[in-house]
Amino acid sequence: MFRWISENYRTFLWAFVLSIAVWVSAVTAADPDETRTLSSAVPVQIIGQDPGLVISSEVPDEVEVTLRAPRSVWDVIDADPQVVQAILDLSGLSSGDHGLGLQIQVNARPVQIVSVSPRVVTFVLEALSTQTFSVDLSLTGEPAIGYQAGDVSLDPLEVVVAGAESQVRKVERVRISVDLGGIRENFDQTLKVDVLDENGQRVEGVTVSPDSIHVTLPVTQRGGYRDVAVKVNMLGRVASGYRLTDISVFPPVVTVFAADPELVNTLPGVVETLPLELQNAKEDISTRVALNLPAGISIVG
Repeated sequence: MFRWISENYRTFLWAFVLSIAVWVSAVTAADPDETRTLSSAVPVQIIGQDPGLVISSEVPDEVEVTLRAPRSVWDVIDADPQVVQAILDLSGLSSGDHGLGLQIQVNARPVQIVSVSPRVVTFVLEALSTQTFSVDLSLTGEPAIGYQAGDVSLDPLEVVVAGAESQVRKVERVRISVDLGGIRENFDQTLKVDVLDENGQRVEGVTVSPDSIHVTLPVTQRGGYRDVAVKVNMLGRVASGYRLTDISVFPPVVTVFAADPELVNTLPGVVETLPLELQNAKEDISTRVALNLPAGISIVG
């Protein structure tokens, strides 16, 4: 028996190899391999970064990955693109220039990684630096005529700028800008902070904490000034068969002034125009009409 097997083992071996080949061929025919580029770029995940270091250069947010895998595996990848991950591991790196290959992990098998673009990422690590700055306020414009702004209040008064040491050194001032042009009401807003260098240009690549400032600014009307609505004084009736469908006035509100504040305070809140004649009107009317102002009161602006 053993003699017969020893004399025919080559035949058995070839039969076994042939059966494996037939099985592989059948499986491949049923589930053929496909080489494709992922329809969506893969986000780059950064891990292992020393908390005392920051990346001070451009690092790609995502990469293009081409894989070779059976059609059934592609069905898994297409159903959940997060099966493929691109990892940039910074573990153990110190400050300086670096170049690292991306680690592509695919949570499906079998898969062959054909290409990654870019495959190697070059970047610079710098020491993390922080600095506290007082917030500068830049006021532009003037309140509406007859109004005045009070003292501004900022909360908080200081912010902390953090980032790569080379970038933080560029920061000259931290500023918020408030435009008072034509304002008639108290200013109460939360505004984003601008981080500027010595030339007034924004410094990129730094973070600000907090990144916005609450600004309050009281705005009051001066004595002798008052805003009143304009009321059109109409006389007569439009022609028979016509009707008045709409009337608008511009400006709808005007500012009046009197040297004696009591005069404007006694106004009923509106000021009428001189009569606008509508008698037998058949067409649209667009005209200028003077205001009927009481003695001692004048319009401003």
